[in-house]
Amino acid sequence: MLDEELLGAWLNLGQAAHVVQAALDQRLESAAGVSGAEFELLWRLNGTPAKRLQMTEIAGLLLASKSGVTRLVDRLVKAGLLSRETPPENRRVTYAQLTPQGKAVLASAQEAFEEAFEVAFARHLSGGDVRAMRRILRRLLNGNGAWAHDRCEPALVDQSA
Repeated sequence: MLDEELLGAWLNLGQAAHVVQAALDQRLESAAGVSGAEFELLWRLNGTPAKRLQMTEIAGLLLASKSGVTRLVDRLVKAGLLSRETPPENRRVTYAQLTPQGKAVLASAQEAFEEAFEVAFARHLSGGDVRAMRRILRRLLNGNGAWAHDRCEPALVDQSA
């Protein structure tokens, strides 16, 4: 028999994620013409020294399928925000790299994200709430073999760099 409180917590976790993500997506789309997933990819690429990642690395960071990442990168390449690179010495590897246009779109999206993040998420939580939530979510991710430091710990980088 399922515990009603536990089931409610699971339902509310999904609902809260959906509501907050929808608010972020709406703001990002109206301000910069990118979705939340597109923003996250641009943001993660900008946080790397070379401003590029292998497609398999992207799939791991976004918890997405390789085909899903291919479609995401295709959209951003078509929009001029990313380029694809295949090194001549290893044709099996493909990188997605942030373009100057992608960096500019990221800069405008960053401000919109920060505003929407504050309104839809941050202002509703105390510091203690955030610490408790991080502990609980880390426990869930660890318990399901999905905790990865490089994916789960945000690396705040200067997006203007």
